[in-house]
Amino acid sequence: MATHYKILIIGGGIFGVTAAVELNRRGHEVHLFDQGALPFPRASSTDITKMVRADYGADEFYTDLMLDAFRGWDEWNREWPRPFYHQTGFLLLAHRPLEDGSLE
Repeated sequence: MATHYKILIIGGGIFGVTAAVELNRRGHEVHLFDQGALPFPRASSTDITKMVRADYGADEFYTDLMLDAFRGWDEWNREWPRPFYHQTGFLLLAHRPLEDGSLE
């Protein structure tokens, strides 16, 4: 038998909001509080100029976490009324030619 809780989350940053979303999805009653408006207009996560990466060199743990995050964001985009994650590509600039292994 599943147990459902009333959960209070203090802080509406990216960790608080994503925790609230997932806990709500699991059937818990979630209340999210922050000292400012949500979304906070001056928060670093508010604008649309973000970049994410899945390359962490030899650290496969973080690479695997990012690949899981990409799948999770795609799932949220399908479930929510409008997408919040937009994959648009990337641009790489270098002052000398790239060599094998130079991005690791």
